[in-house]
Amino acid sequence: MRKFTFIALISLFLLFLSGCVEGVYHLKVNKNGSADAEFKLAMSPLILDMFNNSNPISKVKKEAESEGYQVATYRSGNLVGIQAKKHYNSIRDFKGFREMFNQEGEIPLKVKKSLFTTTYILDANIDLSNLAISEEKDFIGLETAMINSIDLRFLLTLPVKIENHNASNVTDEGKTLEWILIPGEDNPIHLEAKIINITNIAVIIGLLALVAFVIILKKKKLKNS
Repeated sequence: MRKFTFIALISLFLLFLSGCVEGVYHLKVNKNGSADAEFKLAMSPLILDMFNNSNPISKVKKEAESEGYQVATYRSGNLVGIQAKKHYNSIRDFKGFREMFNQEGEIPLKVKKSLFTTTYILDANIDLSNLAISEEKDFIGLETAMINSIDLRFLLTLPVKIENHNASNVTDEGKTLEWILIPGEDNPIHLEAKIINITNIAVIIGLLALVAFVIILKKKKLKNS
């Protein structure tokens, strides 16, 4: 009877842990090169109570506010936390993007511009292997269950439809990609999108038309003379 009671209690506890943590980061890159960053972090009150006075949500809130984010209370089902937003005049000013992919120097999202096209390339990794749990230390599977219940996602919105990618889900007519991140693993993130510079093409066509018109006029003048 004691064994049955213990198993029942563990099962009930794991049920409470289901979906106990949510972490969603959404980065939107605009046509003018600016960016809007938004992240949501929420936990089950049951988990928050385990931290006593060292509430991780409060720590993240203070850090986000110090970085200039607008922070508000966020609720999703039985989860409570924060939602933070910030606008960047240029994607290159977004230091958090580099930190997310553990890269120094330039941001991992490359923007290559040519006369006729603009190409967006992201080829990086979000390394969560430090969250891996060894079977030896987790003999009843409790820590593994907690890790597996974490809902982590990364979303990226570009001003163009993204054809080449390894995202888990696609929305917004192909402009928004969502990667479901797996705790304990190194998550590869890849995309490549190309947009045609219609303005430049229109200007070149206009110039060619003008040149052709001038040539035709000269030929007519030569014939008349």
